[in-house]
Amino acid sequence: MKKTLKIALLCIFILIILLIVIQCKDNDKLSKNKQAAPQDTLLFGLATGLGGLGDKAFNDMHFKGMTLAQQKYNIKYIYDTPLAIENDTEVIEGLISKGANVIIAGGGYHMIEPVDMLAKKYPKIKFIVMDDVAHNYYDNVASIQFRQNEGSFLAGALCAMESKTKAIAMIGAININIINDFNVGFIAGAKYINPNINIYTEYIADYDKISNPFDNSKVARQIANKLYQTKNVDIIFQVAAGAGLGVFSAAKDNNKYVIGVDSDQDYLAEGIILTSMMKNIDVGLDIVISEIINSGFKNKAYKFGIKENGVGLSQMLYTKDKISPATLDKLTEIESLLVNKAIKVPTLFKDE
Repeated sequence: MKKTLKIALLCIFILIILLIVIQCKDNDKLSKNKQAAPQDTLLFGLATGLGGLGDKAFNDMHFKGMTLAQQKYNIKYIYDTPLAIENDTEVIEGLISKGANVIIAGGGYHMIEPVDMLAKKYPKIKFIVMDDVAHNYYDNVASIQFRQNEGSFLAGALCAMESKTKAIAMIGAININIINDFNVGFIAGAKYINPNINIYTEYIADYDKISNPFDNSKVARQIANKLYQTKNVDIIFQVAAGAGLGVFSAAKDNNKYVIGVDSDQDYLAEGIILTSMMKNIDVGLDIVISEIINSGFKNKAYKFGIKENGVGLSQMLYTKDKISPATLDKLTEIESLLVNKAIKVPTLFKDE
């Protein structure tokens, strides 16, 4: 009897030991899986565009996108801002030195060259050119581009329908492709409604070649005042990031309308900003970061338009009561035509 009891106790003891060993192995596997989670091995480094955070437009949308991704995917990110274009490389390398292994080149056009150079220098670091195309799509280079021409087509159509003077304008920060792609869409949308409408185009950099045109609200305000007061313009589409705040001030001074850009800026001048042509950078970042985490980095050119909710007009919370119902209905119709590619909007970029 005692021998049987001893054997039974020995068997129970061995079974307990086996269960402990199995549990330890399972815990070890869980620990290893947790360590191997992609978001735990990634550190995103955001190099913002000139002017940095607080522009209530382009740069702030990048920051919003990264913050939302942090909350949604538990990623880690750091950021820095170049003081001038000449500092782009220094800022990006600074992020890399702090451990960033996925670089979000948020400066767009002026970070294309630095990314092309640094991608070869740091083959293990991933680079994403924001809001423009890369020179070369090496294994570690991708880009996120937005069809701003499509969203601007809607803005142009709205302006043409709502302008009382039949004179509208665009103020861009600088004469470059990315800004002009807004403009070709804006002009096409306006002329889709009224082929005879007067459209003026101005660039802040043409008036001040020293200051940062994306942060030069003083000159932007002067140009807007000139257009409102001497060209009979009653709606201006500003594509100038932080400098656009100067256009908003001029619109208030002259009791005219203005169109915001990149983010929903309508609240910055309630009833004066007719709508905002939103470039949903946060949507683009969400899609690409999710893909990186779930299936790995892809060296490709991503492009988001109206169909993908990459661009579009704001909800016009402060101006919808001022806009004709017929105009709103027409905008809905045009948007559907754009989604279904029934309207071909011109662009300065290769259109796949």
